[in-house]
Amino acid sequence: MHSEDTGYRETIGDAPLVVRAGRDGDVRRPGSRAAQRVARHVRRSRVAASSSNSGGFTVIETSTNVQYSAEFIRATGIVYLKRTPFEVIVGAAEPVPDDVIVSLEAFHAAPVAVEEITREELVLHLSARTSDDIESHTAPIVWPSQQGRLEAVADDEPVVNRVNRYVIEAIRVGASDVHIEPSATDASVRFRVDGVLEPHDEIPRTFARRIVARIKVLAALDTMDRRRPQDGRVKLTLFATPYDLRVSVIPTVHGESVSIRLCDSGSVVRSISELGFPEPVCDRVRSLAQVESALVVLSGPTGAGKTTTLHAILSAIDRTRRNVVSIEDPVEYTIPGVTHVPVDASHDRGYRDVLKSVLRHDPDVIAVGELRDKDAAELAVRAAMTGHTVFTTLHTRSAPTVAVRLREIGVPQYAVTAALSSAVAQRLVRRLCHSCREPMPEPPRRVETALGGFAPSRAWGAVGCTACRNTGFTGRMPIVEYVEFVDGAPAPTAPSMLECAKAVVETGESSPEEIARCL
Repeated sequence: MHSEDTGYRETIGDAPLVVRAGRDGDVRRPGSRAAQRVARHVRRSRVAASSSNSGGFTVIETSTNVQYSAEFIRATGIVYLKRTPFEVIVGAAEPVPDDVIVSLEAFHAAPVAVEEITREELVLHLSARTSDDIESHTAPIVWPSQQGRLEAVADDEPVVNRVNRYVIEAIRVGASDVHIEPSATDASVRFRVDGVLEPHDEIPRTFARRIVARIKVLAALDTMDRRRPQDGRVKLTLFATPYDLRVSVIPTVHGESVSIRLCDSGSVVRSISELGFPEPVCDRVRSLAQVESALVVLSGPTGAGKTTTLHAILSAIDRTRRNVVSIEDPVEYTIPGVTHVPVDASHDRGYRDVLKSVLRHDPDVIAVGELRDKDAAELAVRAAMTGHTVFTTLHTRSAPTVAVRLREIGVPQYAVTAALSSAVAQRLVRRLCHSCREPMPEPPRRVETALGGFAPSRAWGAVGCTACRNTGFTGRMPIVEYVEFVDGAPAPTAPSMLECAKAVVETGESSPEEIARCL
């Protein structure tokens, strides 16, 4: 931004707007040209029946928020936040000149207060106005240099803008994954939000091929090889926030399909108390940070939050007195005081090989991202039997079945009995939007069956509104169970997952249908 004695000129975007005090008179006067300039860049919706006149300038009260145009936001760096009975609150990432505030006060006919926002929040406000503006405002994304690998197809401006647009929109809505999937005639773009895929865009197949080529270049993949699956990753920065994109490309009968996992590299690891577990489970999970000579297993399907829980436990360990080593594929987040070791199966560095090396590194605590085969599982169990604390993850439907799953992998019964200490099983269910949820009648029979015949006395259903993007849900919450093992047999010490799910339904935090979908 840039200010002068005579006014204010935009420097953020490419649509200049000058709000200037000068010959048109006092900008404080509501009917001044400065106020009228502001008015041209403001939209109001659902106009109320009444209006008021203040000093020659008509102020129309509305039943919904004012929306500044994308041009105005780019020009001034100011976004509308809300109106209170006493003032209008706007947001800006940089100081706003006095004459601009005066012009806004003249337009709104009310005092204007400026609240500081980040530059990332500014671009997300801008992207919310219109998708078209995102394509012409891609400067906030900083991609890594590809050292001359950007071929002509990757430098194609419409392709660059569209890829940037998808990334910005996915981050704005909180998507975890972006899918680009070709069909016989076109290609679909879908975002996974709160664990559910949502249609986002449809594009011609020829254009999709150019987008895939751009993504492969950014991920340092072979653009000429379209017959083999390829995996890569790329780091980008959006307004000083680093993101790690994990790219998977597979060939299909209609062309290459791309899946992109979005990871916020700058996010802070949650503490155990921030996981949202019920208090009895939270206390027991917190105690896992002090266990010694034991195997602790976190179980659940893909995307259930196992890695988040594992990192929360590791961050609770006294890392000044204990040597903590984490083996991961890939390393998503780093924790101070923890040695993170990546797995690279393509170079004969799978979980088993890395674990063997780590055992010679004098560890006290070992975290193994996932037990995928018999060799790695046996080595992890043996490490727990020889005095190490081992945390790992498995794909099982419940905590009590962890022992069964270990035996299925090939771990001997005596080893499971000696090493297995406890297990935590979890799911992530979508949380009902409190702005639009409604009481619902008796749930369908299939829902009662999924809940073990439980018929809640009171339940809520999803409706959909602007606050939740008409999905009926905002964010996710865990349902969880904790089980301790005595001589290899489960001994539940906390509410089961089904009991936790019933409590979530009765309190209206989630719907019976959502619970039935996830259990």
